Amino acid sequence: MTTAVYPGSFDPITLGHLDIIKRTAAVFDKVIIGVLINKAKKPLFSIEERVELIKEVTKNIPNVEIVSFNGLLIEFSDKMKADVIVRTATSVSTIFFIFKSFLSFSTALRRLVILLLSFVTCRLAAAFSFY
Repeated sequence: MTTAVYPGSFDPITLGHLDIIKRTAAVFDKVIIGVLINKAKKPLFSIEERVELIKEVTKNIPNVEIVSFNGLLIEFSDKMKADVIVRTATSVSTIFFIFKSFLSFSTALRRLVILLLSFVTCRLAAAFSFY
């Protein structure tokens, strides 16, 4: 059973997020949506409201679970026994940030990272595996 974690603040959840969730759920056995609690930011919706909104829009996707978390993503992923971390990027600078961040995680932990890149004119999915 392959478990994917899709982390984010989801403040609020968008159709783009839902698209990534549906695509991820079609590929992996279990998808855990990790809703980040970040006390340094003032969110539009409370953590409880964000979790409920995500539960409502994903209620027809049986292999999706919603969990709030704080702290480091890598610790949350380990706690959830995730095989994959799903991240989205809409700009080149975001891609470089994600790649740089996960390069160290993957080298140390042999973790597979999926980048789903959304652009206005096309969609590109790229998988990076580090061994």
